[in-house]
Amino acid sequence: MKKLFLIPVLFLFFLFASCVQVVETVVTLLSDDFSARCKQVSEYEYFKNDPQGKKSCDWLFIMYMDADNSLESSIRTDFNEVEKGLASIRNANGDAASGYASVRVVVLWDGLQSKDSKIFEVYPDTTDYYAGQNTCSITGVDFISSSGNEVDMSQGSTLTSFLKFVDKHYNPRIGKILHVADHGSGPGEQKRAMCEDKTPYTGSLTAAVPMSSSEFSTALYNAGYGFAKETFSILLLDVCLGASFEDAYQFRNCAEYLIASPNSTPASGFNYTDIMRCFVTGRNSRLLSYSVAKTFQSYYEGLDAYGKDPTVTAIDLSKMDGCAEKINALASELKDKKTTYFKYLKYDGNLSDYESWNYYMVYKGSVNWLFDIGCFADKVYLDPESTQEIKDKATAVNQSLSSSIVYNWRRNVYSFDTASNKCLGITICGGMVGSNKTTMGIPSWYKPSDGVSSLAFCNLENGWADMVKEWFGVGTGVIN
Repeated sequence: MKKLFLIPVLFLFFLFASCVQVVETVVTLLSDDFSARCKQVSEYEYFKNDPQGKKSCDWLFIMYMDADNSLESSIRTDFNEVEKGLASIRNANGDAASGYASVRVVVLWDGLQSKDSKIFEVYPDTTDYYAGQNTCSITGVDFISSSGNEVDMSQGSTLTSFLKFVDKHYNPRIGKILHVADHGSGPGEQKRAMCEDKTPYTGSLTAAVPMSSSEFSTALYNAGYGFAKETFSILLLDVCLGASFEDAYQFRNCAEYLIASPNSTPASGFNYTDIMRCFVTGRNSRLLSYSVAKTFQSYYEGLDAYGKDPTVTAIDLSKMDGCAEKINALASELKDKKTTYFKYLKYDGNLSDYESWNYYMVYKGSVNWLFDIGCFADKVYLDPESTQEIKDKATAVNQSLSSSIVYNWRRNVYSFDTASNKCLGITICGGMVGSNKTTMGIPSWYKPSDGVSSLAFCNLENGWADMVKEWFGVGTGVIN
């Protein structure tokens, strides 16, 4: 996620003879005084008057705002958007406005400055200040204090500790949304998947510590989410390249729905003022995930200034096991037919080799090329050498994808609202081919010769991971 940022300015007010009026406008707040205006309250004091020490609401929006990297100013803008969004769905007395559910927003924030890690509960604010005067900074939290107020958000233990804090003090009646704001590069181990932290900040924005896909899911398990435990209603990843099948499969037991982009997320990411307005009374998790994804489309539909195509997909994670079965069945059928189908799963950067860039929908991650799996199945189906058995397996893949996709959109390419191409918007690992058209290989950890992959999907036998290993071999799998 990359964003544009306008530095706020504090304008002095003037008293004119004809009126006595003070107009509060925009103030410059540096990283180290991000919370200068908001309320400072200890953990004990903030929750002591609540039943069992828990604050209630209909929906709880949990924000893991890792801004300890080059996206700090952008993620601070997200924070301000949340405040403005809450102001539009709450009455002055704090109750939910007519037609809206009650929503609380709790944030773990870590910026570029040292010792700036904080937990906030966000309150409504219509100004451009970062952290309005009603927002609460909750102090004295053990896992933050023990880190010297400088947590490492790339560590799964930090995410686990934050989620345990949230569960200790909040009691949503309907559901929880876990949000992550950060860089992203698709499923990964050696390169970042998400959560790039510069702790401690040394003045360099190059050597980041990453959190892998498996570390992220393990952190959720350790916090009590997944399998027979509790699940999130929605996992919202405001990161680049988050809508891969590998990650959706990895997180399938931790949340009901995943909202993410299969492509690099342009400019402003999600608009959180719009997202807050999605919490309409009566919506369940599915309708909410549809609505949140649609706000992304509405926000970007008319913005042609962005160079990268904006995309968004909302995925029903309960369907991932069925999708994996169909994808692996097709891959097993194609494994020994590389010469026929190899061309649909490689990209060497030369667009003239392909009949349509948009149709192939290939996305460059930091780890490997990511290909739209629905698009791949379409191309396999249409290939003149495909037998009826192969066509049937390709059709089964797209039918299973269509049943799992709640919403998808890519500007000028496909839209859920058109009722066509509903199988598009989920990517999968493919092969990399260099400019000299020599195979670079898949990442060594994607399908290890010995041992177990960190990605659960890759450990399913006789499937996709076996096919791409057969076709492309094993290399570094890292794109320079």
